[in-house]
Amino acid sequence: MSSRTTPNQAMINELFNKGVEFTRRQKYKKALACFDEILESEPHRVNVWYNRGVVLYQLRKYRAAIESYDKAIGLAPDYARAWNNKGRALSKLGRHQDALECFENATHLDPNYADAWNNRGMELSKLGRQTEALECFERAIQMDPSFAIAWFNKGTRMVAMDRYDEAVGSFEQALIIDPEFVEAYYHLGITFEKVGRRKKAVEYLQRALKIDPKYPGLREKLESLGKRS
Repeated sequence: MSSRTTPNQAMINELFNKGVEFTRRQKYKKALACFDEILESEPHRVNVWYNRGVVLYQLRKYRAAIESYDKAIGLAPDYARAWNNKGRALSKLGRHQDALECFENATHLDPNYADAWNNRGMELSKLGRQTEALECFERAIQMDPSFAIAWFNKGTRMVAMDRYDEAVGSFEQALIIDPEFVEAYYHLGITFEKVGRRKKAVEYLQRALKIDPKYPGLREKLESLGKRS
């Protein structure tokens, strides 16, 4: 069969690289076309199924993304990143117990996988298992101390447990890592409000406002604090 109908290795590599580049440039439909073309002739390419799943997730086609990740996992059962991303897609569909099992698999396969620990914590939190969630966020931070979102998530769990001083420390650490993290400014402000430090609350809420003037509920909260001051 000619190379017109069956791409040779160089053509497949070129198609794959194009797909990855289209994904990076957020041209997801073009990326999908590249990955689909490869799979027509080489359906056993694990990395292509994985990247196809990434693209479908970005297109919000979560069920189709799960099918691609399942193909990747079927070919490589120890593919921690595929388990992690399958969990993310399942979470989007509200299947939190199934998502949790995927994140558990990812962390068992790769105990140093900070993102999977963070995602595992998020699902545990959604399932009401706050203490276990906190342990996962702490593991994520242990694996990657510069993981701002994990610090933020730890802070929200601390607030839920009324451990406000520790929450403040976690939100502040998130902001040291990412000074534009608007959610961290907002939640830090709310935490200061809870402990009666309204001046500090207003300070951090105003910082959030500078970054994102359209942040939901932010202006109303500042107005409320202003009336009570």
